[in-house]
Amino acid sequence: MENKQQKPVYAPRKIVDVRKPEPKEDGYFQNRDLRPDQRKTHPDIDLDALYERCVEELGLQQTKRDQIITVFLGLVTFLVPLALGIDQVSWAAKGWIFLAVTLVGALFSLVIARYRVYKEIYWLCCQSITVLHSMHMDRMDKQAVQAVFYGVLKKKGTSYCIKEEVKYEGSDHYEEHLRFSRWLYLKKNIFSAETMYFFIHSLITALLLGLGVALILPLSTVLSVICAIITGALLLIGLLAFYFHECIKVYGVLIDEKDSSFNFAFKSAWFLHFFVS
Repeated sequence: MENKQQKPVYAPRKIVDVRKPEPKEDGYFQNRDLRPDQRKTHPDIDLDALYERCVEELGLQQTKRDQIITVFLGLVTFLVPLALGIDQVSWAAKGWIFLAVTLVGALFSLVIARYRVYKEIYWLCCQSITVLHSMHMDRMDKQAVQAVFYGVLKKKGTSYCIKEEVKYEGSDHYEEHLRFSRWLYLKKNIFSAETMYFFIHSLITALLLGLGVALILPLSTVLSVICAIITGALLLIGLLAFYFHECIKVYGVLIDEKDSSFNFAFKSAWFLHFFVS
């Protein structure tokens, strides 16, 4: 979808002479405001059962995450002492064993991040289904469901927004505008339980990488330690950056207002795909 509107240039100050965006003529933005006269759905949908299934799936994502971390810790506690305890294996070979475990840990980190995204989306689904309970089942359609999901997402995402005052072209007064802040999202979620789980797993993975690099490189002790610290730190930073990037993509529509960003979240909200066109 081509984006023909011109967006304001944001800054932490009052902004003047900005062309006001034109309303979109297509895409889900037609349906962001719920209209009572535009609803229809299948009459046999059981929202109570759907809500219970959504809650179960929400807990399942956490269970899968815990299982992955348990498997990885078991792998580490088995292979690391085994590799260090075998005298017949060279230090370089032991380093490659650590790198192999590091690869498994990095892949598990990507999966854990994906489960975190699903958990966030399923939570939005639960809230959306709660809102749908207040609507007549025979007066609901695809547009209505998307409008409800967008409204719930926007309400949750507003807590990660900062207020700015923007003065548009042709206007003599300032309008308050909310801008999604990645740093605010990071600040509010960096010490959450979900982030701590991911951080601990990624930290162990990074330590294994550093240990493997130190054992493989034919350098002096000091240089090997320096290389180990650098590579481990880079991996840890990279995994954390990927984690927060994926989490923020759930609220991407609040950043760029594109259909593709909305669909990133809505396509995984399969509990809400019960509508008929």
